[in-house]
Amino acid sequence: ICSDKTGTLTQNKMTVTKLYTYGELKDIADINIMDRDVELALKIGLLCNDAIIEEYNGEKKPLGDPTEVALVVAAQQHRLFKKEQEAILERVKEIPFDSDRKLMTTIHKTDKGYKILTKGALDILMDKCTGILINGNVQRLTTDMKKTINKVNENLSQQALRVIALAYKDTSKDHNSLKNDYAEQDLIFVGMFGMIDPPRQEARIAVAKCKEAGIKPVMITGDHKVTAMAIAKELGILN
Repeated sequence: ICSDKTGTLTQNKMTVTKLYTYGELKDIADINIMDRDVELALKIGLLCNDAIIEEYNGEKKPLGDPTEVALVVAAQQHRLFKKEQEAILERVKEIPFDSDRKLMTTIHKTDKGYKILTKGALDILMDKCTGILINGNVQRLTTDMKKTINKVNENLSQQALRVIALAYKDTSKDHNSLKNDYAEQDLIFVGMFGMIDPPRQEARIAVAKCKEAGIKPVMITGDHKVTAMAIAKELGILN
């Protein structure tokens, strides 16, 4: 039996648990919003994002992809709200996520031009980055830095966390003339979120019953291989 992972084997309730900026991996509850790298990471997650959280009769209703909803919630927990931030950085263009690029990019108007915000798969995004933000300063992204970041990514993935990488760049070019390939190159790496989608308890039971009956359960997912393996082990699919 082949089964989709998200929402079938897991609860489809994504929650951000970790934030990494260069040299610092922290639980989301322990991050310092006064840290410029942390603040920008949260803003990228919030603004390069189509999810919203609306309030009906005092109850909050998330609308959108669960991964994006989790990023909005993480920002709100640190007093960053979407409408307020969009009023400061007005979105003028979006390059939607697709499964080939594994990236999403939004372009926002600033006093000096435009700010390009990108989020997506680390391995793809890293290839688009030439700089890195460290303590509010942009430095050249070196091979050693990439190795360090990849090790953190591997560590997060082994904890069954989905990783979303974040980058940006500023430009004075008019957004109407910005081609997609220009927008998504020479970016500045900011950090990455680690988020969990807990396995369903009933899925563990179903997997065990399948195995007893001689049926091989197979999990299908677009997640990073290491993340997928960690979740498959939790479910009993992978020994």
